[in-house]
Amino acid sequence: MSTVEITEAALSRTDHEINTTLPAGSEFLTANNTVAALRAAGRETLIYAARTNSTGALDWGVLRPADIVNRYVDSGIPTSVWVKSPSSTIGHAVVATGQVLARSVPSLPSRPTRGEYVSAFLVNDDQLGPNVRMAVAPGSAIAETSYTIQDAFALIIPLPSKVYLPAESAEIFAWDMVDRYARDWSSHKIGNAGKLGGSEALGDMLLAAHAKNELVARTYLTYGWKHKNRAIRNRLTNDVKKVVRDLDVPRYVYVTEFAIRQKLDDLELSQRRIIAHAVVDATAKHQDLEAVILFHAPGLCIWHAHGLKSSFVRHVIASRDDTEYFPKVRGSIDFAEFYATP
Repeated sequence: MSTVEITEAALSRTDHEINTTLPAGSEFLTANNTVAALRAAGRETLIYAARTNSTGALDWGVLRPADIVNRYVDSGIPTSVWVKSPSSTIGHAVVATGQVLARSVPSLPSRPTRGEYVSAFLVNDDQLGPNVRMAVAPGSAIAETSYTIQDAFALIIPLPSKVYLPAESAEIFAWDMVDRYARDWSSHKIGNAGKLGGSEALGDMLLAAHAKNELVARTYLTYGWKHKNRAIRNRLTNDVKKVVRDLDVPRYVYVTEFAIRQKLDDLELSQRRIIAHAVVDATAKHQDLEAVILFHAPGLCIWHAHGLKSSFVRHVIASRDDTEYFPKVRGSIDFAEFYATP
């Protein structure tokens, strides 16, 4: 769609709404105008909104706006961020399209995400220009806007059609799989004694990082076939690659990569490694672990398929001699730079 067509779609509302938005600048575009434009562009909107508590402050509850924006921007989905300035009586919408990552962080919250490493988002602001830095925290030395992500009171995500699952739900499923892995790891090692090879030490490393809250999740939306393409070229064992090759995947999936903190902090991109990952059906309407298509961690690979009469069949193999492997890099599928780095 052209800019003109998007504008026409945004303004194609009732007479009452048109009278308040035209001529241009008489008031402002509402959330309904934005949603109308995005739907005309073939996108389904997912809206997050903060509450206002008794003191008048914004309250996001258990959600962290920086985490939300990070997941979708990392997926290549521009995110509309609605911020409120103390000096203005109305909100201001900007579009986040990129991020600035810190090399390390001083501390991590429970179930930490890659969003903790984001120091600023690159946003398009019609008053300031493209790719200006919106800081995550006030007082940032790299900030180019007077507002921060902490001033956001709403987020609008233009999801592709047929994506029904929000990214944070997929990440919760992935964390639940890691928690189960941690609980069952000792019995898995006993039941597969002598069969795991190098996977055993790597699994112990994952367990130690999990216990110390030093396992960091990164969740992004991608095409199912693209994940298969990357995984087969990644540093996975042949047995796991065969599982991925034969896996039936939907059009869209969420992938959650897990990395140990020491494999992220102060390292160049090509030196970073992940230790486990989960693949979740983004088109799933059910909100449970059946949406997890595949989970791989040291010494273990779990996947599911649909059997006869739509029966649900889960398969498990013990994976021998797993190694750490490579995180996704947008625009790259062969990991050439990673393979070239010791």
